[in-house]
Amino acid sequence: MCSDIIGWDIGGAHLKVAHVTRDGLIKSAFQLACPLWQGMETLQEALKAARQQLDVRSLNDCQHAVTMTAELVDLFEDREQGVEAILRQIKHSMNPEQLWIFCGRNGLLAAGQVQQAHYQLLASANWLATAMLVAISLRAGLVIDIGSTTTDIIAIENHQIVSAAVCDYDRLLSGELVYTGVVRTPVMAVSRHGLFQNNRVPLMAEYFATMADVYRITKELPDCTDQDETADGRSKTLQASARRLARMIGLDLQSAPMNDWTTLATSLRADQLGIIRQAVNKVLSTLSEPVSTIVGAGVGRFLGKDLAMQRGLDYRDFTGYLSCNPRALHLTDISDHAPAVAVACLLREQISSTR
Repeated sequence: MCSDIIGWDIGGAHLKVAHVTRDGLIKSAFQLACPLWQGMETLQEALKAARQQLDVRSLNDCQHAVTMTAELVDLFEDREQGVEAILRQIKHSMNPEQLWIFCGRNGLLAAGQVQQAHYQLLASANWLATAMLVAISLRAGLVIDIGSTTTDIIAIENHQIVSAAVCDYDRLLSGELVYTGVVRTPVMAVSRHGLFQNNRVPLMAEYFATMADVYRITKELPDCTDQDETADGRSKTLQASARRLARMIGLDLQSAPMNDWTTLATSLRADQLGIIRQAVNKVLSTLSEPVSTIVGAGVGRFLGKDLAMQRGLDYRDFTGYLSCNPRALHLTDISDHAPAVAVACLLREQISSTR
C-alpha cells in the first residue's frame, strides 16, 4: 500500500502544500507566505509551519513530491544557484530517501537521481505538473491557472501537452506564461488608464496599489490566499483598498463615493482579463483543432471562467481531473493550489504503477 504523500510547490512568495493519504484522499491543501527574496530562513520557517499544520504523525512516514519556481527570486545570482540552494534546504528538512523532485517532462525523479543536468528541467516546471495530471483524462482543451503573480496557459491535444517551451523565456514568447496575477501584480502593470466618473484617467506609475486591492473591492479574492503585504503596509479592508486605488489617480478616498471606486476597480479587472484573453488567443492560434473546454485552476480562476463564457466554451474546474479522491476537502482549496496537488497525485500514480 502507498504511504501518505505530501506535495510541495515552492514559490518565491508562497509555499503551497497538499496532503494525499495512503487511501487516495486529498486531506488538505493550503499555502503559507514565503517571501524567499528576504532570505533562505523564510523557506525554513515556512517548512516548519507546514509541518505543524499537516495532520501526519511524522513527515518521515510520508513520501514527498516537490516542484518549484522560487529559483527565480533575486536572492540568487542565477537560476542554477537557486535550484541548488532550494534542493539543499529540502533535503535537509526531509528524508532524502523519501523525496521526489518533479523534473518537467522527465517526471518525478528520486532526489538521489537528480543531477545538475536536470536543473533547467525542474526549474519553474510546476505548470507542467498541473497540465500532465489534467492531460491523463482530458483529450483536448486549455488549462488556465491564474495565481497571485502569474497566469499559465497550457494547451492539450490528444492527451498531450502542446508546448515546445523548456524555460520561462520561451513561454513568455509563446504567450503560455503571462506575468499577471490577482494578488501581487501592481496595478500600474495592468493598465495605463482607469475608468473613473466617465473619464479614462491615466494611472500613476507608482507602486500605490496591487490587484489584490482591485479584487477586494470586487469581492472576488478569497481571504485564505490574501497573504501578501499591501503596497503601503496597511490593512486589507475595503476602505483601505479603495484608499490605495484612489492614489493611483491622484485622489483621496473621500473624493468620491465607494461606487466610483468600484467602477475603477471593475475597469482594471476588465483590463487584466483583456491581457489574459490576448495570450489565450495567441496560444489557441497555434492549435490544429478548435478547443471546446477550458480547465480553470488557481485563486484567480474566476477570470478563466469569464473567458470560457465569452468564447462560448465549456468551463470545468481542475478538481474534475483529479486521480485522487477530493471528498475529504473543500474543492476550492484544491484548485487554489493545483501544482502541489498535482505532484502529489502524479507521485501516487507513479508509485502505484510500479507495485
